Amino acid sequence: MRRSILAVLATASLVVVAGCTTTPAESSSDGVVALAGEARNDGKTCDASRIGGAVTFGAHTDGPGLDPVAPQANLGMMQQAAVYGTLMRYDYDRAAYEPDVAESLVASDDNAEWTLTLRDGVRFGDGTPLTAAAVKSHIERFSDPANPSNFSPMIAQIAAMQVRDDRTLVFTLAKPWGTFPFLLSEQPGMIVNPAVIDEIGPEQLALQPPPAAGVGAFEVTRYQANDSLVLTAKDDWWGGPVCIQELTITVTVDGQTKLDSFKAGQNQGFLAFDAAVSKRIDEDGLRYTTLGNPLVGAVQMNAAEGRPLADPRLRTAIQVGMDLDSLNERIYQGVGVPTAAIIDPASALAPDVEPLTFDAEHAADLVAEAGGDAAFTYSLTAAPMQIEESILQEAFWENAGFSVTRQEQQNSDLVTAVYADRNYDAALWAMSTDLACVWCALDAFRSDSPANTTSFADPEFDAALEDLRAAGTPAEIRAAMNTVQEIWNAAVPIAVKGHLKWVVALDENLHGVRYGAGQIISFDRAYLGE
Repeated sequence: MRRSILAVLATASLVVVAGCTTTPAESSSDGVVALAGEARNDGKTCDASRIGGAVTFGAHTDGPGLDPVAPQANLGMMQQAAVYGTLMRYDYDRAAYEPDVAESLVASDDNAEWTLTLRDGVRFGDGTPLTAAAVKSHIERFSDPANPSNFSPMIAQIAAMQVRDDRTLVFTLAKPWGTFPFLLSEQPGMIVNPAVIDEIGPEQLALQPPPAAGVGAFEVTRYQANDSLVLTAKDDWWGGPVCIQELTITVTVDGQTKLDSFKAGQNQGFLAFDAAVSKRIDEDGLRYTTLGNPLVGAVQMNAAEGRPLADPRLRTAIQVGMDLDSLNERIYQGVGVPTAAIIDPASALAPDVEPLTFDAEHAADLVAEAGGDAAFTYSLTAAPMQIEESILQEAFWENAGFSVTRQEQQNSDLVTAVYADRNYDAALWAMSTDLACVWCALDAFRSDSPANTTSFADPEFDAALEDLRAAGTPAEIRAAMNTVQEIWNAAVPIAVKGHLKWVVALDENLHGVRYGAGQIISFDRAYLGE
């Protein structure tokens, strides 16, 4: 997703919104700039008196089309959510799930069975009612080997789905999962009309979904992949009036381009994570919101037997050999959070167990203890910031006794090497953990996970993940995370470089924008005006 400093997200990109604040940016004692922004939800919403106007919003990425089940379709979720809506939504202000398209989702006492009830009156664009059978059919498509998705391993946790009636679907899970609603707040919860799939097929759906395809507030007018999506408001949306009559979502990776367009009035908002752009947004006094699922910058390491970094001592040396404060100041202009913590240390779910910290002497000792033969290839893209970052990292690691060969690749080649071939030593990478489902990202490090691209395997870590999956309350999740972080510190599946946050700039007259998991930014209840 973020290409300027990272090859690709190693897991489904998830969103956590940071705490509300209306104060200006402050500099903490350690020199980290804390972007403040405004309250995330301004409490305003569309009504019939506010209908009118067009909005252009600059997104960061697009997926492989507009079919939520398409392979690697965890990209472009904002575009797809506008067409299909989501059954559930995570409210980061309340740190709780809430129904959106659905009426309710209720768990059994042990979190192993979940009962979904649909709202009465929800209809696809052709007037066909949304039914429990349609939900079941949609989720079953993720189990098809032809649709490899980051959600596939999560879908595999569903042992059975029982349609009780038109509005009720019961999920029986293979094991307890306390944050199961997360699944229905992302693409598995974006239900496609089965009749449309039967009529036009998934390929055509991805290119031009007809109005009958979804229950979202908008229908597609024009779509050009990796460029722009033009949407028109439905005049009979089940959720009420839709005020934004035309919504255009453009795709531009470069944050400065989006900022320039914003200042010129060419877009009414945009999403960016670029450090320099985030800082400029704040310094210029622009209206913005900080999303809180920071991008967790990482050094992806191949722990497979025979690989240079299979020895956990060397992986630990990679972690503690990096001066994260220096990295943050020199590469990210001080707007990141220099920490090796798995999740945002400011979050309510952050464990009490402290992460590893910079210790150059300890890194050198570990390399010597491992035999001193510590040569590896570090893969990255040719993006200027990646190159600059990798040069600094190389200096850290060579100071510890490593011999590093940097290898610049095309992004597609790097993704293939890591995802498909698993043929790499280390790579400039990222992960993302979300308060909505901390387990979902970390499950990629389970020994037998099909999403495990590191070959990391640790029975104790597997057991800790089982406890984390079953956890439902904040207290349970935090307790489980203590064990997870402790084992992580000892085994170092990947090296964490620090956290960067997404920033959403908004026009002063754009209100009622909502935020959800997967960086879903929703305009179904937004409007333009005072």
